[in-house]
Amino acid sequence: MKISKGEYGYIKEQKKTQLLYSIGSLILIVTFNVLSTFILDYSKLFTLISILFVLPFAQRFVKLILLIRYKENSRLKDTRLNTATDNLKALYSLIMTAGNRTIYFDSIILSDKEVILLKLDIKGKTDGKDKIEWARKLFQITGHKVKVSFFNDLAELLKYIQNNSIDFSRLNTDKQTELERIVLSYTI
Repeated sequence: MKISKGEYGYIKEQKKTQLLYSIGSLILIVTFNVLSTFILDYSKLFTLISILFVLPFAQRFVKLILLIRYKENSRLKDTRLNTATDNLKALYSLIMTAGNRTIYFDSIILSDKEVILLKLDIKGKTDGKDKIEWARKLFQITGHKVKVSFFNDLAELLKYIQNNSIDFSRLNTDKQTELERIVLSYTI
C-alpha cells in the first residue's frame, strides 16, 4: 500500500524507495561504464547511456541524503491527536523546503484560519519563532493570511486544540484544502 505525502510512515517508505532507486541507478551507471571499456564498438553509446543515468541518480541520492536526516516520531501514532483533530486536516512527517531552508515538522494541523506546527523532541524549550515566521512568510507569499502557532509538546497541543474549539459549522473546507495543497507543495 502506497503512503501519500502527509501520512504517517511516508518518510520511512521514501527512504526505502530512494535507496532502491539510488542503488539501481548506480549499478546501471557502473555496468554501462564497464561495458564501454570492454566493448569498443559501442563504447560511445554505453558512455552516453551511463551519462544519462547520472542526473536521475544524483537527484535520488540527494533526496535520500535529506530523508536520512529525519526520523518519524512514533508518538504520533497516538490516537488522541487523530481524535482531537477530527475535523481539522492533520498532516504528518513533513520535510518542508523553501529557498535555502529545510525544516522538519512532526505534524501540521490546518483549519481554515490557523496553521499549527508541531515539532517534538526539541532540545530545551523553544518558542519556535523562526519556524512561525518562516511559515507565516510562506503563506503570505501564496496570498493567505493565517494565524501560525508552534508547539513542541503533544499534551500542550491537545490542550490548545480543546480550549480553542473551532466552530466546525463555519469551517471553510475549501480554504482548508487550499492550505493543505500549499503545505504539500513545499514538502519533499
